[in-house]
Amino acid sequence: MEDVVIGPTGEEHDREAALPKASLVGVKGKCANLEFQILAPTLYIGRLGSNDIALEDEKVSSVHARVAFVGGEFVLSDLRSKNGVLVGGERIDRVALVPGDTIQIGDTQFRFEMAGQKSSPRGQRRKRSAGGAAARSPMRLAIYGIGAVLFLLVVVVAVSEPRKPKEGADAGPTATPGLDLGRIRDDLVKESGEPNVAKRRDQEAMKAYTTGVILFDQREYKTAIESFEKALAREPGWTLAMLKLGQSQKALEEAIQRSYQQGNVEMQALRYQEAINSFKYVQFLAGPDHPTRKDAEARIAEAEAFLKAR
Repeated sequence: MEDVVIGPTGEEHDREAALPKASLVGVKGKCANLEFQILAPTLYIGRLGSNDIALEDEKVSSVHARVAFVGGEFVLSDLRSKNGVLVGGERIDRVALVPGDTIQIGDTQFRFEMAGQKSSPRGQRRKRSAGGAAARSPMRLAIYGIGAVLFLLVVVVAVSEPRKPKEGADAGPTATPGLDLGRIRDDLVKESGEPNVAKRRDQEAMKAYTTGVILFDQREYKTAIESFEKALAREPGWTLAMLKLGQSQKALEEAIQRSYQQGNVEMQALRYQEAINSFKYVQFLAGPDHPTRKDAEARIAEAEAFLKAR
């Protein structure tokens, strides 16, 4: 089986935790019998050649999915792809991988493996009903789609309503874990001085703004920028959205420069493959006219030439 080293230096990973030895093993498709060792905290899978695993498949989106080492786990995320990601036969948005999990992206299937751990795919760990589905039915997909819409509506309503004091010893937060609706509401109130300001905002703008805050907290700076721009398109001059947009743009630029600098460090250490991975991450983050992207492309060509000369 051929080994391939992958993984750029990215933003969304656990910087302090030691990276366990793990890999994606091709089971079906053009990557069958290839083992992609994961030696860095973040990697991208998609159709573009700048991805760490590039799949020539029309069913695969340009940047389709990401595996990131977060909180001691390898987390697989679907990056809003057109055809989705299947784990154990079921479509996912974000899931912590366990050894033995099968990952389907387009016509390619991988198996996730970790050194020293026995395979225990989720199909074995979770009993299904007698009529359990390996793939989702159209009705089930429709239900989930409706659920997603209702979730956004709940977020907007929750942001709009003043917080009530806890009642009783068992009272606690009911919001989605990791989503601080109170903080979002407090920011809106602080901006305007009005407790119910969210109700007077354009609701589409509120949805876009809330989505942007969530994405920013998850360090998804590119998509956060898109959400804040959408909010401002609905409500031009919205001061808080403009502030969050500026913060996202600054954070994205810092991520680009960090990855470019890391690539230069790898070049100096003669670790050319690692340098290429870092510069490719710059390509993913930066727009086509960004000067650092052009510098990164030149450095990739330089590193590839050194590799060929070996």
